[in-house]
Amino acid sequence: MSMKDKSLIERIAGEDVKNHNIDYLLDEILVHPPEERDDALEVFEDHRWPEGWHAVSTPNQNIVAYFLDEGDACRWRLDLINRALNP
Repeated sequence: MSMKDKSLIERIAGEDVKNHNIDYLLDEILVHPPEERDDALEVFEDHRWPEGWHAVSTPNQNIVAYFLDEGDACRWRLDLINRALNP
């Protein structure tokens, strides 16, 4: 993994992401369906994502990406986890 990729992972998933195992990352890096959007203000500090889109969140409760297609969101989530576990 290049330094650029490592920096991206740390910025997105938190600096201590490399200290966690796959179970933790699978539990904490999540895809949120569009129907959770209206409840997002309670969890994500005054932040809602575009209506009808899927959001990906990280352990520090930040939404880091939006996808129209659920499959794309899930693939990106797994890629993020893979890059965090396999530097």
